[in-house]
Amino acid sequence: DTVQLLAALADRNDQPAEAERFFRQALRSAPPAAEPLLYSGFLRVLWKSRQWDAVVKLCQEGLANAKGTSHVLFHADLAKAQARLGRPDEALRSAERAVAVAGDGERLTLRLLRVRICTQAERYAQAEKESLALLKDHPLPGDAIEIRYVLSNVYNSWKKMAQCEEQLAAVLKIDPSNATANNDLGYIWADQGKNLPQAEEMIKKALELDRQQRRRLPGGAAVKDNAAYVDSLGW
Repeated sequence: DTVQLLAALADRNDQPAEAERFFRQALRSAPPAAEPLLYSGFLRVLWKSRQWDAVVKLCQEGLANAKGTSHVLFHADLAKAQARLGRPDEALRSAERAVAVAGDGERLTLRLLRVRICTQAERYAQAEKESLALLKDHPLPGDAIEIRYVLSNVYNSWKKMAQCEEQLAAVLKIDPSNATANNDLGYIWADQGKNLPQAEEMIKKALELDRQQRRRLPGGAAVKDNAAYVDSLGW
């Protein structure tokens, strides 16, 4: 417990080398029940310091040795790290393994991870195909919002702006108070110099929705406006 506390303190105080040392020391003697917190904390440190190769190694170690940690964590983080390292085929296989061992509540998120990896690898047709299949499999409004937003990013990266706008409009039809979709569609219109009055109104709405959300959080009212939304409004 003491070593775990030292690892957390080192992480909080931006001392990644010390945090790594303490997390690794704690894992050597941790009971299975303590593993999930230690592995997730250790991986967070490695992600923050952009050590993609170290993430891959730790996930492989976890898959071989962990006794109390879900393999979903390792397969998913392995997939994301392999994608960052420019190894999309390996990343997609790792993501598929995560889907295979996931529970029902996790499966959609992991299938969307596959879509994001395809998009990052510029395999846009495959990303589109998998997204459209997900829309058929997950008709509930909350799931549809998540899938359509990811699909809008596929089209944005693919430079198919009409389809991107269509997906964001579909999100707003389900949830007019979605701050992210309001901002993104407003920015896309502004970037193309069209629908400018409506774009300005939508971005201002995104800013106000974000402020309302933060006011409900402890100390949230003191946080500055979302920089991305402010940038959209400036644009």
